[in-house]
Amino acid sequence: MTGGLPGVGKSTLAHAIMRHIAMEEGWPVAYFGPEMSPEKVYVRQLAAMTWIPENDIKRGRIKEGSQIEALEAASRKIDEAEIYREIVEDKISWFSLTAHVRKFVEMAKRPMGIVIVENLEQITYPGKQKGKETIDAVLGASRGFAKEMIAPVYYSHQMAEPAEGEKDRRPTMGDLFGTKTAQKIADKVILLYRPGYHPKDKVLKKSEPGEIIVTKGGPSIILPFTFFGSCFNWKEGQTSEP
Repeated sequence: MTGGLPGVGKSTLAHAIMRHIAMEEGWPVAYFGPEMSPEKVYVRQLAAMTWIPENDIKRGRIKEGSQIEALEAASRKIDEAEIYREIVEDKISWFSLTAHVRKFVEMAKRPMGIVIVENLEQITYPGKQKGKETIDAVLGASRGFAKEMIAPVYYSHQMAEPAEGEKDRRPTMGDLFGTKTAQKIADKVILLYRPGYHPKDKVLKKSEPGEIIVTKGGPSIILPFTFFGSCFNWKEGQTSEP
């Protein structure tokens, strides 16, 4: 489970995990994400893999030689990757989601390497109307489903914006989960933090310092990372260059 403010980089991290499992480990991936054109997704993957800013790729500002070679190599990897993608426009029921995963397994003829679901809050569950009850039900059902599918299930969840006097503080599990039941069910929790970031920021800076906080089951581990908004990527360590 990954949590963070809107626009902090949850999708960027989910895509990085998707690429690693599909392209580096060679496993099929089931990905459920927000509505986005295939072309836009493709360009963002190219930007993340080559460290060439998305706008440069879209506008054709590519240098001959190494950049062209890097884009061609990345394009081949994307085309060869076994990624089964389903767009979630508004809501998706838990049973529809699991039916899609089973269909993907049949198509791949082997288990998924991981099931990635962005925006946990978009999943509905029969008989559960309140958000907290739905999250509890979905996470509870996910344990058995993951064992059946022999694959981990990864969720991202949007945190509410902090109160006026609490801006720019590290998030905690209490910000992510509404109930103690949900806290118990999730095996690992990742929280994303970028000092000074606010969801209303519209300009993507070249690079910003950030932290990936791994918690649950012991002391929190704070890993320094850099968020490269123009390339849609996180990089370990704090640096101004990709």
